[in-house]
This record gives sequence, structure tokens and C-alpha cells, in this order.
Amino acid sequence: MGELLDTVITAHGGLDRWNAVRSVTFTASVDVKRPRVVLQRLGGDPDDRWIFTKDRVWIEHRDGWSVEERSDPRAAFAGHVRETPWDRLHLMYFLGYALWNYLTAPFLFAWQGFNFQELDPHVEGRHGACSK
Repeated sequence: MGELLDTVITAHGGLDRWNAVRSVTFTASVDVKRPRVVLQRLGGDPDDRWIFTKDRVWIEHRDGWSVEERSDPRAAFAGHVRETPWDRLHLMYFLGYALWNYLTAPFLFAWQGFNFQELDPHVEGRHGACSK
């Protein structure tokens, strides 16, 4: 994998331990093998489930009936500027995307298909700094 990635993964418990994990649960359920997050109690009916996958977000009642849904949720941000209001499905896409990435890193970088290269160390302010 690479020395840096090996060090970071070891610091997080090791790849063998991570491979034994199926999901991480707090007030949400995060699938660690594929991008999928399920949240509850975000607003509206407290029994509603808010679900994120990379290709779809939706809100459903406990019985599985879909209240709202959006396919290709990333595309729904096209043309947005800072002042553009978000709806509940924008929020679910952002929360799901962020939680999934935050809770699966650094282990997702060990997946087949990830390519990376460790760069030389960089120190800010070394070049062009004025000293008196």
C-alpha cells in the first residue's frame, strides 16, 4: 500500500480489524462496504428513515413507503451558488456523503482501484518569507 497509508491504517486498528467490520452504528447506520447511510429523526415524522446511496437519496416511512426521493442527487447541486436554498434531499445527500467518507477513511483508500502517491513533506512559509 505505502508507508504513510500503512501507518495511518495501523493507527486506526489495522486492516484486518477493519475488514471484520460490517457497519458502524451511532444514531445512523453506515455501510462500510458500499456508500449507504441511513439516518432517523432528522425532522418531520420521527419514524421516517432518511437514506443515502451514491445514486439515490430518499425519505421513507417505517413501512417502506417513499415520501420523497431523488435519483442522481449530485446533479441536483448543478448551478447552485452559496445563497441557493437546499431541500431535505440536498441535506441528506450532503450528510450521507460526508458521514460515509468520514467514517470509512482511511480504510476506503485501501480498496482496489485507488491510486495514490506520497509526496515529499511540505512546510508552509519557508519560501519567500520575510525575516527581520
